[in-house]
Amino acid sequence: MKKVGILGLGIIVLLGCATTKSGDMATGPESQAGFLKGYYDKLAPGPEDGAKLRWLKPGADWKNYDKVMLDSVVFFFDDASD
Repeated sequence: MKKVGILGLGIIVLLGCATTKSGDMATGPESQAGFLKGYYDKLAPGPEDGAKLRWLKPGADWKNYDKVMLDSVVFFFDDASD
């Protein structure tokens, strides 16, 4: 039960970090930095009030996972950003 709670908390944290306001980010090719190489066309809209775009591995067996790895987030702001 503890593993499920930790996994659930990890998913909530990840989805919360990906939340954006509607219309505040570009969605076209100009927003594709290149680090997803080949996955941009696989992205689908996320849930309302959640991640703008997401990709879930089809057929993933989530019961095989018992750990969540979190890493520090680094923000780089453009001088022209709000």
